[in-house]
Amino acid sequence: MSRVLDVVRMHLLVRLTFVTLPLIILGGAFLVTLGVFALIPSDGVKIAGSGQAALWYFLSVGAMAQTRTFPFSQAMSVTRRDFLLGTMLTGLLSSGVLAALYVVLGLIENATGGWGVNGRIYFIDDFGGGNVAVAFLAYLVIAMLAFTIGLTFATIYKRFKLLGLWAAIAGVLVVLLVTVIAITRADAWPTVAELVSDAGPLGLSAIGAVVIAVLGFVDLRVLRRTQP
Repeated sequence: MSRVLDVVRMHLLVRLTFVTLPLIILGGAFLVTLGVFALIPSDGVKIAGSGQAALWYFLSVGAMAQTRTFPFSQAMSVTRRDFLLGTMLTGLLSSGVLAALYVVLGLIENATGGWGVNGRIYFIDDFGGGNVAVAFLAYLVIAMLAFTIGLTFATIYKRFKLLGLWAAIAGVLVVLLVTVIAITRADAWPTVAELVSDAGPLGLSAIGAVVIAVLGFVDLRVLRRTQP
């Protein structure tokens, strides 16, 4: 366990990646969006998705956690398993802090009538269905899923180089395309929408957690044969 915590400390030495940049992106997106809202004369609800920018930044955080730190961990004789566990724990801690910030901002958004301009940036009701704990969990899973996806593709790149990375990306795109075509031909989009609605934020978070676990297993298998 001590080696896992050593990996966490190693990652957090570069606070720019895990702390500073997410806060800059979160604050910058908020200020720009609020300025745009203030310029819109409409009294209706103003909706923007820019507040989620910090969540998607975690794709690159996961990638950088692999490419920048893995070689140093091997120089310190950290096993690949401990490196992966420490990296995932670091991602979980960072995702938890970010999710907590989103919940706080969402509560303030609701309390101030959309920042005084009837704006919606953080969608806490949509993510949590009125439950703060569920909203926190949903944001946590989204951030952690983005982190794990970035980590997985970076691990594939380290193991199989550029050709392997593009092959993995192409494979994912083909699977998505085939799925969309199959659903469209079966005229099943209403059914899919109903399933998503029935699952709700909690059910979708559970699915996301399963995907994270599967990707973590893939990372471990690929990492075992990856050179620093």
